[in-house]
Amino acid sequence: MAETTTQVKSLSEIKQLIRQFIPRLQPEVRVEKVVLFGSYLNGEPDEWSDVDIAVISNDFGKFDFWEQARFLAQRQWRDFSLLEVHPYTLRDYRRASHLTFLGEIKRTGKVIYTRRKRRAKRAPRKTNRKDE
Repeated sequence: MAETTTQVKSLSEIKQLIRQFIPRLQPEVRVEKVVLFGSYLNGEPDEWSDVDIAVISNDFGKFDFWEQARFLAQRQWRDFSLLEVHPYTLRDYRRASHLTFLGEIKRTGKVIYTRRKRRAKRAPRKTNRKDE
């Protein structure tokens, strides 16, 4: 389990914490992308800093505000309290104006996780050779 009493100090530790957190959201939320922003990205965290992340998933669209808050709180409690999760849909992320908070996250944040898309299996190639 993730340690919450020790502050995360490096980007690799943050990435490890995120990799441990993402499975907690599944299967209800399939995470498309995680964007780090704030003091840990800027290299200026203090002893009270949390790790600010935007979690992007279309599945957040099926929750109202309170359901979303409850869902995330239940999954962050204890082991992941260091994370400050800001949930957004992929549509909102793509359409965010540069004048909004999410637009600022897009502009200045760093994508630290992207879901791998599974490749569709390709049909075998047809050859022009005639079987003899």
